[in-house]
Amino acid sequence: MSLVKISKDSKSLSGTVDLVSSKSESNRVLIINSLLGDKININNLSNSDDTQLMKKLLESNQKELNTNNAGTVMRFLTSFFAIKDSETILTGAERMKERPIKELVDVLKFLGSDITYLEKENYPPLLIKGKKLSGGEISINGNISSQYITSLLLIAPLLENGLTINIKENISSKPYIEMTLTLMSYFGIKSSFEGSKIIVENQKYIPNNFTVESDWSSASYWYGMAAFAEKLDLKLLYLKKDSLQGDSIIAKIMESFGIKTDYVEDGVILSKTNNVVDSFEFDFSDCPDLAQTIAFLCTGLKIKAKLTGLESLRIKETDRIRALANEISKTNTKIFEGDNFLEIYPTDKNLNLNIPFSSYEDHRMVLGASMLSMIDEVSISDYSCISKSYPDFFNNLRKAYFNVKDC
Repeated sequence: MSLVKISKDSKSLSGTVDLVSSKSESNRVLIINSLLGDKININNLSNSDDTQLMKKLLESNQKELNTNNAGTVMRFLTSFFAIKDSETILTGAERMKERPIKELVDVLKFLGSDITYLEKENYPPLLIKGKKLSGGEISINGNISSQYITSLLLIAPLLENGLTINIKENISSKPYIEMTLTLMSYFGIKSSFEGSKIIVENQKYIPNNFTVESDWSSASYWYGMAAFAEKLDLKLLYLKKDSLQGDSIIAKIMESFGIKTDYVEDGVILSKTNNVVDSFEFDFSDCPDLAQTIAFLCTGLKIKAKLTGLESLRIKETDRIRALANEISKTNTKIFEGDNFLEIYPTDKNLNLNIPFSSYEDHRMVLGASMLSMIDEVSISDYSCISKSYPDFFNNLRKAYFNVKDC
């Protein structure tokens, strides 16, 4: 079992951090680029495992493609290959074979796609026999994964009759859908999104150079560490106030934890206000990837919290609700889980960090637990999975005077 130990000799946090680029933007633009026949000059593409895997698979001539444990790669490529003149097998890691894809496959089959489950019904791996699809009007649940909707939207302009999507139930991670439509607009696609209906008519993508922004999800861990700092002078590069990324809401959320964000030309500067709430409640339906950040943050600050809107966390790289409940309980903190929520009750005892946190092979568990190293040394097992979204994280920590040791 691999183990990393992270600590910091002082409670100050200063310097400049060059964050990883957004994999959410990168993966969407890679699909659009492939649909265009590789006519886009993409600058600052993410070096995350997920993005590099997406790029590799889109360039591959192999019939069987392994998406490993990358949810966006599996889901985006399912629709992509459904309209390609090819026969493709999409498989993945064992955890990927436990992550449902029925909702997306049902819609694609309704549109005329030829997709077969090769093992367990409703789960990858998939055999996809691509062909021309006419499009039309479909309905899909919006409370499972926005990635299903994005997957369909990216191919919608190429369907002969376009695509009208009626979204049932509450829309989870709506900002990610809005990001997709905004990126499509940047490449010439007109659409409408009113209420729970999205309409994309048949039209052509137009090539345009694109520069990927830094990743706000990754920035959230630096925000969390900033909240633990006694002295703070930290700059995060290449984040934008008018970001396409829904996780940019972290700047607003962190005001409750005493962190002020000042936007400058080349990023943001973080400073302390010391106005910290006694309790915190937030609905993460639009930004579920921030939930682990805030759960570990409230644990470390000993703040009572209720985190809701977490339904999609059950089908991520691991069951993130269960994983958070398991690991945070080790610190002497009381934590209760429901189907779509977590409640955190701070301990009256000293916070116990003299434990190895388990990663569950989930990059966000490692990144979240790492924030607690501002309080005391933390140990995290099976940590290499951070390369899925933020491969340079430990190097960035070292540059900020953290001690990071492989054990």
